[in-house]
Amino acid sequence: MAASIFRTAGDAPEPSAAYPQMSIRALFRGREAWIFLAFLVVRVAYTLATRHMELGLERDVDRYEMLSERILAGDHDMETWLFIVAPFYPYLQAAFKFVFGGHWQLPLLVLQLLMGAWSGVVLHRIARRMFDDRVALVWAAVLFALTFLTKSHILLFAPFLALHWWLNMKEPPARKAAHLALYVTVCFAFTLPHGLYNLQRHGIYVLSSTGQGGHFLTGHNDDAYAYLVDPPPLGSAEHRRLLNMDYTVIRELRDTVATLPHGEKQRVWMQAGLEWCRENPRKLMVLLAYDLYWFLLPGVNYNLYSFGNWLLMFAASAPVYLFAYPGLWIAWRRSLRKHAWMAGLFASMVIFSCVFYAQNRFRTITLEPYYIIYASFALLRFARWAGLEKRFPALEAPVEA
Repeated sequence: MAASIFRTAGDAPEPSAAYPQMSIRALFRGREAWIFLAFLVVRVAYTLATRHMELGLERDVDRYEMLSERILAGDHDMETWLFIVAPFYPYLQAAFKFVFGGHWQLPLLVLQLLMGAWSGVVLHRIARRMFDDRVALVWAAVLFALTFLTKSHILLFAPFLALHWWLNMKEPPARKAAHLALYVTVCFAFTLPHGLYNLQRHGIYVLSSTGQGGHFLTGHNDDAYAYLVDPPPLGSAEHRRLLNMDYTVIRELRDTVATLPHGEKQRVWMQAGLEWCRENPRKLMVLLAYDLYWFLLPGVNYNLYSFGNWLLMFAASAPVYLFAYPGLWIAWRRSLRKHAWMAGLFASMVIFSCVFYAQNRFRTITLEPYYIIYASFALLRFARWAGLEKRFPALEAPVEA
C-alpha cells in the first residue's frame, strides 16, 4: 500500500538510468542491500534491548495466542470481549503453528524482523519516487486491502487516499471514477470471507475489525481520564488496574451486554462513552488536548513508564520528529496537492488518537516510517541552506518538494 500512494494510475512508469527496475536476482545488490542490513541490525538490536524494559509491547500476545488456537481448532470467530479482531495476523500465527508446531515462535519472529528490514528498502524507494511516480491501481488495492485486514484503523485514511488520487490522476473525471470504483471493488472483495462469516455468526458485516463503541468508551470515561491526565503512582495497584483497562464503567456494563449481539454491544458502549462526554464537557476538552499533546510528542507518555525507559524512547525518536515536522510543513507549503496523501494520513491518525483515544503504538506503525522520509528531506534542505554542499558535494543533487 505504502509505495502505491505516490503514483498515478493510467501511465506506465518511464525507465530511469538512475533508478532501474530491479529483478528478483538483483534484489539485494548495491545500496539497497546495505539499507536492508542496516534496518535488520536496528530491528534486532531494538528487539533485544526492549525484551526486559516493561514497555507493554506484549499486551496483545494473549489475545492473538487465543485466536490462533481457535482457528486451528476449526473456529474462525474473531470476536473478543470489546471487538472483533482484524483477521490477518491471527491467521498468520495459526499458519506458523500449523507448519512449525511447537517451534513456531522463532520462525515468526524471523519473518517479522525480515519484514521490518525490508520496510527500509521500501522507504528508500518511496523517498526516491515520492514526487513523480505511477502505479497500476488494481495492485495498489490488493496491498491496501492486506493493510486494513491487519490493522483496521487505516480505513480512516481511505477517503483521503481517494482524494489524493482524484487530484493527481491525469484522466477525465469519468475514467477517474471508474478507477476508484475498481479500487473499492478489489478492496471489498478481499473482505468477503471475513465479512460474510461475521454476518452469519454475529449479524454484522465486518470489513476488518469492529470496536468503534468499545474503543470510544475505553477512551472516554473517568478511569481513562485519570490514567491520562492524573495517573496514579507507577507500579501501584491502581496503576496496574488502569494499565490493564479494568475500567469501572466496563465492569458495570458487563451484565447488560452479556447476551447482546455484537452490534448491539458496540451501540451500548458507544452510548455510554457519549453520555460521559455530555456530562463532562470540561474533562472532554482537557482529554482532547492531552490526546493531541501525546500524539505530537516524540516517544511515549512519561507518566506511564520509568524515567529510563521514557528517556530511551524519547532520545530514539526526537531527532526524527525534530526534522519531520519542518519537512512536512515545507512540503505542504510548496505543493499540498502532491503531498495530500501525507496530510490525509496525518489527519486520519489525529482523528483516531483524539476522537477515540491516544494509542501511540498505532502512530508508530502508521506515521513514523514516513516521518523518516520528511525528516531526511528537511535535514538535506537545512544542510544546503547552511552551505554544507561545498564540503559535501553529494548535497548538490536536487532536493525539491
